[in-house]
Amino acid sequence: FNIYLNYLVEALHDEQPVLSAQRKKAFRINRLLNDPVLFPRNQRIFTALVLLGQILFLLKKKSFTQATERIDRLKGYTTQPLKKEDHPRLFQFIRLLQQLAKAEFQPAQLSGTEKYLQRLHDMPFLYRGDTKDLEILPYEHLWGMLLQQLR
Repeated sequence: FNIYLNYLVEALHDEQPVLSAQRKKAFRINRLLNDPVLFPRNQRIFTALVLLGQILFLLKKKSFTQATERIDRLKGYTTQPLKKEDHPRLFQFIRLLQQLAKAEFQPAQLSGTEKYLQRLHDMPFLYRGDTKDLEILPYEHLWGMLLQQLR
C-alpha cells in the first residue's frame, strides 16, 4: 500500500495542498524500482501490484523504456502465473497499459482502449476479502490518473 500512497502524494500534491503539507515517511523510490519483485506462487497478485506501482513511478519520471519493460513483464503474468478468470480486472488494466505503450505513452495517440475500459466498467471493483480481488486503487481511476499525468 505504501507504494500507492506515495504515488498519490506525488501525483496529486499540486491539486491537493493538504497532501504536500503531510510529513513524508522514508520512501525509497530507487529501492522500489531496482529491487527484484518476488513473491511466492500463491501470492503472485502482489508481484503484479508491485509491478504496477513501479510502472506508475516510472511514467511519472518519464522513464518510458523501463515502463515498457515492466508492462511486458506484466503481460507475461497474463499468460502463466495468474488466471484470467481469477483476475479479470487486472487483465483488462494490463491490456490498457499495453495499448499505452504501443502509443508510445502519448494519450493523443491511443486507440483500441475503449473495449478494455468498458470491460472494467462492466465488472465493478468488489473486494470480498480474498487476495485475488485486491486492487489498491480501482483501475478505472488509476487509468484516468495516468492519462492526466501523461498529458
